[in-house]
Amino acid sequence: MSGAADDRLPPTLAGLNPPQREAVTAGTGPLMVLAGAGSGKTRVLTHRLAHLIVTNACHPGELLAVTFTNKAAREMRERLVSLLAGMDRPAGGGLWIGTFHAMAARMLRSHAERLGFADNFTILDTGDQERLIRQVAQAGNFKHSYWTPKRLVQLFSRWKDSGVGPDQVGEEQLPNPRDRDLVIAFYRHYQEALRRANCMDFGDLLLNCLLLWQREPTVLELYANRFRHILVDEYQDTNLVQYRWLQHLSGVHGNLCVVGDDDQSIYSWRGARLDNILRFADDFPGTRVVRLEQNYRSTGHILDVAGSLIRNNTGRMAKTLWTAGAAGDKVVLYTAEDGEDEARFIADEIHEGTPDGGYGRFAILVRTARQTRSLEEALLRRGIPYQMVGGLRFMERAEIKDALAYLRLAQSDRDDPAFERIVNTPARGVGETSLNRIRQAAARDGIPLMTAVREMMADGGLKGKAGGGCRALLDLVDKGRGRLTTHAPADVLEFLLQESGYLSWLAQDERGPDRLDNLQELKNELSRRGSLILFLEEAALVTDLMERTGAAGASSGDWVLISTLHAAKGLEFPVVFLAGLEEELLPHKLALEESANGLEEERRLAYVGMTRARERLFLTCARRRWVYNRLEVPLPSRFLREIPGDLLEKRRQRLAVGRGVGRVRRQPGGSW
Repeated sequence: MSGAADDRLPPTLAGLNPPQREAVTAGTGPLMVLAGAGSGKTRVLTHRLAHLIVTNACHPGELLAVTFTNKAAREMRERLVSLLAGMDRPAGGGLWIGTFHAMAARMLRSHAERLGFADNFTILDTGDQERLIRQVAQAGNFKHSYWTPKRLVQLFSRWKDSGVGPDQVGEEQLPNPRDRDLVIAFYRHYQEALRRANCMDFGDLLLNCLLLWQREPTVLELYANRFRHILVDEYQDTNLVQYRWLQHLSGVHGNLCVVGDDDQSIYSWRGARLDNILRFADDFPGTRVVRLEQNYRSTGHILDVAGSLIRNNTGRMAKTLWTAGAAGDKVVLYTAEDGEDEARFIADEIHEGTPDGGYGRFAILVRTARQTRSLEEALLRRGIPYQMVGGLRFMERAEIKDALAYLRLAQSDRDDPAFERIVNTPARGVGETSLNRIRQAAARDGIPLMTAVREMMADGGLKGKAGGGCRALLDLVDKGRGRLTTHAPADVLEFLLQESGYLSWLAQDERGPDRLDNLQELKNELSRRGSLILFLEEAALVTDLMERTGAAGASSGDWVLISTLHAAKGLEFPVVFLAGLEEELLPHKLALEESANGLEEERRLAYVGMTRARERLFLTCARRRWVYNRLEVPLPSRFLREIPGDLLEKRRQRLAVGRGVGRVRRQPGGSW
């Protein structure tokens, strides 16, 4: 909305359409905002936060806004601060805006001692979890061919996302009775090892909050009374423990506002529960429902195609997206002879549409990573630059993890995963035999590994190369810890890496210059943050699937983005190619076999891909496709049959006479 009518509205309501204004101004009680794709949900969330503040419904410190990614949290905070500044209402430093995990960690740090932790507990990433599990397995002589550290990390994470601790595991969580007692015992030992090391993993953060509130009702009362309004983004992606966390916090006042879209629920494989949004009104009586159906992203034709598809789902809340904008070009359906022809068509369309560059306008979305080989080759042949989503993230690189481990150990002797990572990096003569002795001593006495080393050194239990290496590490860590009180964290990091020999060791690597540059960037970032504890916490909270910063960064460059559909959620592009619309690919065979609701989630996944497009949408399928070194003849996706034919411009390949060159035939009246 714009014009004279907007001039009479306060800034928190200006520029909003009627349903958006209704969502922003809704009073107390539970509120569910069903926000269709491209309907301005972030704007509504930000303006509702501002409206609650400027109308004196609550103070900024009495608001809790929860997101799924750090990127979304930063954007919401920046928008809110800017909006309030324009009304001469500074937000101050009391805002609680962040991810579920970050907000839970913030609460736990204030009360960690009540659960047996120190307030500077470390948050472990997946690699550190696997390392700790190996340590627990070796100490307890646990060996199992199937239950590898990676599988155990995934299993324990699933249980924690469902609110299941070691004492709650039953037949539903682990049907096989032969493994149940063994795995439950290991789960319990793992949790004990976390506490000894003063560490929590991601799943612990919310689960430990619930445990804290159960043991200490006054702590729950403190936060439930403090946060008079709670707002949640992407509610359709919440799991069971997140639902319970929100239910507890909103129990006093019931002022819980959730924003989400059931049609974009695509993460059941990582614990998201569609029922959380479908049953919200039943779980929170008196819920007011506001539907945001006006789309500000896509053309009319794109919305018609996406809408005709998603209406075939039965597990959804009815809504119909529409736009006041142009109808635009019809959606193109290209039927290729094979995967190579499909890739060639996509590359040709991009090349012809970008005579002078501007490749960042295009995205190619696929169901599985294995589809990308032919696409990459076709783009390379055309000289088209591209970026793959899912490459190694900055915080996942070995040199970054090593550097952070040195800092973590300087901060706390109890950080066993950090000790395990750098005790022999670079080599200090501490071999596996000596390390096992340290692990056994720590397990026997119930103490951290570093404490065990100190005691063994005092008793003469570590000699030779291992003793000398451990003595050098202890001296280095102690000096680093002393410097943390007098020097900036970035300077301490430089000292640790220099004195340990790590920098000179790294310089000998063939990729040494690039890896040293990465460490320099880490120090720069640490200098900007200042607080070591908060920096380490944020570094741990940047997870691959929830953050998706790689995808967002790639989309801004002058290259085509190739992404899986799951990683593309939240992004948008002028032109989108949705490739591989074939049975057993989209919908995917495994999704159909493993879940009764798999088909509807696959349909939502296709819908998410379609609604990433702003101006043009291309759908492609192939008559033949190589799958695991075998030529398959797939059926076209059933999703294509659910789209009325008159909504599509259908194209297919025609072989030129006497040559093996593919040409595209189009229907009369179709656009190029």
